Amino acid sequence: MKKKDLGDFLEGLNKEDAQERGIEAHEGSFFATAPDDATIVTRAREFDDVPKHWVRREIWLKTVKRIQKAKGAGLRLLTLPGRHQFEVKLYKKEGLLAERKGDGGDCLEVVGFETDPTVFGLLATAEPKLLELLRGDILHAFIEPQSVNGKAIRAHAPYDVINLDLTANIATKNDGPYSPFLRGVRECFQIQGNQTGSWALMVTFRAGMSENEPAVIRELEGFFQQNLLNHLRVKEACLDRYRVETAKEFLANHPEEGLGQITGKWVIEQGHQFEWECKFYRHAAYDRHYSTDKGGQRYSLRKLVFEFSRRLTTQRQLVLTTIPAQSWHADDLARLFDRAALLSVDEVVAKMDPEYKTRIEKEIELWRDGAPE
Repeated sequence: MKKKDLGDFLEGLNKEDAQERGIEAHEGSFFATAPDDATIVTRAREFDDVPKHWVRREIWLKTVKRIQKAKGAGLRLLTLPGRHQFEVKLYKKEGLLAERKGDGGDCLEVVGFETDPTVFGLLATAEPKLLELLRGDILHAFIEPQSVNGKAIRAHAPYDVINLDLTANIATKNDGPYSPFLRGVRECFQIQGNQTGSWALMVTFRAGMSENEPAVIRELEGFFQQNLLNHLRVKEACLDRYRVETAKEFLANHPEEGLGQITGKWVIEQGHQFEWECKFYRHAAYDRHYSTDKGGQRYSLRKLVFEFSRRLTTQRQLVLTTIPAQSWHADDLARLFDRAALLSVDEVVAKMDPEYKTRIEKEIELWRDGAPE
């Protein structure tokens, strides 16, 4: 072997040796950058904590009970069930969900979405059984009607409860002016076209002004300003609640809450375009904390809940080119500023009765391990 060839051969062996050492040290792998065990456990359990379960029990559950009472029958749910199906188990325990009998056994009339392949596999064999479990992004299913999931989500419509518990921004800077979140929410009203009764829409998102596309925030701000100018009742309600008269001041003084409110207003007005009246509105908020290389970070989660019922335009009011203004439109928007509409979950938990808190914590532990008793 020539000296040059021998040198190349030895150099190759050295590289292989370095590679082996790197593998043992997990260099360049997931494990090299993975958080410590305590952080992983915290992240895995963050959706099982007291603030989230309080929202399930005191806002979601009570809303769903009203929908079921008005319908007088079991409900059909579209949701992101999550690894432990806390929401589904809660409604099932209360007898709120419709059930369907089939050759493969009974199932709940729940259509669920999951993106994580591991969680999807666990849900596929978990109890209670769902009407359909779809792997993929629920927003893409809404905005891509010809996709497999898009067709499936429409085949089971209309729903009595739609829960978009997404924990995402309403419009990231990569989304541009037409974000999947906003398009998906609007599409909810499209697929609910055959719904004849009241139904609930629940949405969750992060209220980070710096994380969202500025152009979208400006559009929502301008849209809100139009409402303040056009509806005296809305202007007076905003002034009474926040002591401001313009959308710009509102967002400047209350950026996170303001983003939640102008998003809620936008959702209500999307409903108006499809002749849905908002009969109930709640805006709950709490903080999430996490660690990064830059230290401790936080973001504000906003959970909005709406109840809609059909409010058809009369033949006399039918206009072919625009959405006719209705007196109840302003009534709907004024709900945004009701004293009872906004809830700080962090404050609720801080003042929570210890016995009730213990009950919630025990329920979380019990349901994480299996079905509710």
